[in-house]
Amino acid sequence: MLLRRLQSLRGPVRRWVSTRSGGSGVAEPRQYVSLYNYVELEESELPKLRRRLLGDWKALSVSGRIYLSPEGINGQLVLPQSNVTALAASFPQIFTSTNMFYGQLLPPLEEKSTVGRQPFSKLTVRKLKHRNETDDSDTLVLDVRNFYEHEIGRFDGATRIMVDTFRDTFDALDEILEKHEKEHDGQKPREVMMYCTGGIRCEKVGAYLTQYKGISNVQKLHGGIVNYMRFLKEQRQAASFFAKSSHASQITAVNQDGLDYLSSLSTRAARQPFDFIFVDANKRKYRAYYDFILQHQLLHPSGLLVFDNTLFRGRVAAYAGGAASNKERIARGLAEFNSYVAQDTRTSQVVVPLWDGLTLVRLKQEHWK
Repeated sequence: MLLRRLQSLRGPVRRWVSTRSGGSGVAEPRQYVSLYNYVELEESELPKLRRRLLGDWKALSVSGRIYLSPEGINGQLVLPQSNVTALAASFPQIFTSTNMFYGQLLPPLEEKSTVGRQPFSKLTVRKLKHRNETDDSDTLVLDVRNFYEHEIGRFDGATRIMVDTFRDTFDALDEILEKHEKEHDGQKPREVMMYCTGGIRCEKVGAYLTQYKGISNVQKLHGGIVNYMRFLKEQRQAASFFAKSSHASQITAVNQDGLDYLSSLSTRAARQPFDFIFVDANKRKYRAYYDFILQHQLLHPSGLLVFDNTLFRGRVAAYAGGAASNKERIARGLAEFNSYVAQDTRTSQVVVPLWDGLTLVRLKQEHWK
């Protein structure tokens, strides 16, 4: 599970990987937590803050390593899974101005308005993979980890920052940028993509590139290498289940942008449209998927189009009834999508209040013509 970052440079980014530990008898489920948060702290207040965290987290059976400094907090923790939500509520107000939302345990929050501009955009595995396949020399891909880490493994085409400690990173980075400009007629990289183990190093390097080097298009691999490894594991696991299915010959696994894939299907659909289309994807792109499917006639005239999660744990109804914050972008986007579909004269539709909600769509007979 991944925690969303709630504030720009001052916002916590947390990575969660499930593990189990225990002594004799039945093992107790425990959760590994890696966290960091850039925020200005008074050095004189650090001992008091340390005592508070030690006291609060001892009661939650937290163990691990925590660093506190005038620029924020960094830590790696392990605790019983049943105490994860309590851990979220235990952070002092200085670290976050709102309650934390943890992956699948509670509804995720969208990015909040922040104190300053975010130093980088989120980079998905798919986009990084596409860059490597096209070999775009105007884009600089940086491996921000220590030398001994990227010696073990790295992405093809990545430029390694050859340092043993992070304090040497910026001098090495200046040399890399200088070399790039010499090879590109004095031009800075059009785009910088970077990745690190989890995220904390990329925060600093991203701020350095945008604020001191004037590079505006900087992106960081979402969740770092840890998330990438989980992404690969999930892909392999899904493929293994597909292979065992009695319908294996009818299943095609594709790792591609949703709209790009729909576009590739449009030629086939012109010959043989689909009887049933089920969409469970980026909620804020539902309208774009809906319009594309109808405009390119991917759906058979008597077919059924289904969108999942259209009530989103009740948050969509709360938003429509004025009981939710305008900052709940997923809820707002889904409410607007439902309203758009309900007013569309091309289709008839119904929202079924099962679990997270299903929106069922059929083409109207007059639209077949």
